Amino acid sequence: MSSGTGGRAPAPAEDGRIRVLVLTRSDGPTIRVAGEIDRHTAPVLVDALSQPWAAMTPPAVVRVDLAAVEFCDSSALRALLDAERRAAAHGSALLLVHPSRQVIRLLELSGVDAELAVAG
Repeated sequence: MSSGTGGRAPAPAEDGRIRVLVLTRSDGPTIRVAGEIDRHTAPVLVDALSQPWAAMTPPAVVRVDLAAVEFCDSSALRALLDAERRAAAHGSALLLVHPSRQVIRLLELSGVDAELAVAG
């Protein structure tokens, strides 16, 4: 993760179906996710979601931008719920921003839309 406002770090990994970019901003990190999240690609997301809480001072809010997610299954759900629990354990909040229709559908069908904070 780079430091400063608006800094960018390369994706932790790419397999051609998922891209994850961690942006460090003065108001906390934003993790941008694009492509497909399934059991094969979820480890890339899990790795990125673990980075903010590895810092000496955890951020107050970690935003996960899901606007460009084209497909997601229960692997995505598990990664997000685990990140929410990790955030709460560190006194932080996880905020899903601009979720795609596929993400919204998964959250609603699974019944966890009330457990995860969503904006946009």
